[in-house]
Amino acid sequence: MYKKAQGISMNMIIIAAIALLVLVITSIIFIGRMSGTTASIESCTNKAGMCGVVCGSEDAGTANYPFQYNEFKCPDASDGTPQQCCLQLQI
Repeated sequence: MYKKAQGISMNMIIIAAIALLVLVITSIIFIGRMSGTTASIESCTNKAGMCGVVCGSEDAGTANYPFQYNEFKCPDASDGTPQQCCLQLQI
């Protein structure tokens, strides 16, 4: 009446460890690529906008882009001045 208990074989433990390692590496790669995608999605130029110091100004080159929209991101100007996203009125 003595039953021998079966344990997890060494092969199963190795396969599980490799599968876990692959899952972790895949997650790290996916999360790393998500940050680049998020920045791309929030970019003003990808939303048909134009980055400028002042919206609607001929001096700033944004005469055709009179509306300021703060949700999209713009890099700072070469002199360090923050730029804003300027959008056109499209009907």
